[in-house]
Amino acid sequence: MSARRRPERAPRRRDDDAHARAALLCHPLLAGCAAAFVDTVLSHARVQVFAPGELLSREGDAADYWFLCVGSTRVFYRSPLGSEVTVKLFSAPAAWAEMEVLTHRPHMEDCAAVDRVVAVRVPARRFVELLDADPRFCRNVLEDCAARFYIAAQSEKKLAFASVEERIAHLVLSYVRLFGVPVDGGTHIRVKLSHTDIANGIGAAQKSVTRTLTQWQRAGWISKRGTSYVVHALDKIEETVLHPVPGIDFVAGRALPR
Repeated sequence: MSARRRPERAPRRRDDDAHARAALLCHPLLAGCAAAFVDTVLSHARVQVFAPGELLSREGDAADYWFLCVGSTRVFYRSPLGSEVTVKLFSAPAAWAEMEVLTHRPHMEDCAAVDRVVAVRVPARRFVELLDADPRFCRNVLEDCAARFYIAAQSEKKLAFASVEERIAHLVLSYVRLFGVPVDGGTHIRVKLSHTDIANGIGAAQKSVTRTLTQWQRAGWISKRGTSYVVHALDKIEETVLHPVPGIDFVAGRALPR
């Protein structure tokens, strides 16, 4: 999904704050923490709402810590010429930016909402205080960060050795996991996904992406439904992946298999 367009800001709803608190009470990054600690988090934080395509943060912005409570986001690099490479997809519940906060660095990437997002933004100084205040929260953040480092290392291998078709497969499978809805004859990816979106997502030429997707459509593996796709042969797409990534390849914030 491209973040270049400027969508209308998502309107606040009366229950957004309540949803944010309810999401934090069962958020894996706060597992084992008392409800009073969740209230402490919220007392130092700001609940924010974003529309699909809207940027939560840009590369170079001063970093704060983010809890994703509702919705999904896409994290990507953008070149000076405007090309993009997706490096992570986050789906609630998730959290990020501990690396930038703890090293006193700005955000390294752009982050945009894929669908409607409700997030809790904790100022950098308050986040460090929260780590000091609760050892269990500190341990949860460490484990989450380590899991994402592991996935990132595997993704580097994939980018180094995988073909364009395999990289497309990885991205499409990630969208299926996050946004797939069962329908007759397959799985509908419920969000917009164009050839340009996929090319941006893997850092490949659109011509190469179009060639692969056209071949998949002719083979009956996928079909177009408006601005999105229906996947009919998930097993065939999975077979193109020669360098599997543990966990969920592009998707961050998920526990790895033990």
